[in-house]
Amino acid sequence: MSARQMTPKGQVTRGNNSGPAVMLMPPHIRATFMPPPPLKSIPPIKNRRKHPITGVMEYLNKFETTKPKERIVQPTPRMVKEQKRSQRERDHQAMLAPLIDDYRQQQRECEGKFQGMNCYNTLFVGRL
Repeated sequence: MSARQMTPKGQVTRGNNSGPAVMLMPPHIRATFMPPPPLKSIPPIKNRRKHPITGVMEYLNKFETTKPKERIVQPTPRMVKEQKRSQRERDHQAMLAPLIDDYRQQQRECEGKFQGMNCYNTLFVGRL
């Protein structure tokens, strides 16, 4: 059996004079745990501004009316990098173009045709 014979489950006994623990303390200590008195209600502030709010309209005539100067756009580091990369790519393609043409011409000359027959197909068929 458990030791909880007199107290119902979920409750804890506090002794003979049970009540909130704060109420059992001496008055000078109990005062530190008590809530402060409610706040005094005061009427809302009517108008604290000394000068009325004004808009932007009174300063509108002081804005510039002429068109601004044409903006000079300087190249950014990213733009410079992309331009260099594209220039390198164009130079490389220009260097490779004659080599590619030579290679293709050489492949056309050496494609394996002799008297209208493809020798490579003949060799392949011959090996079957």
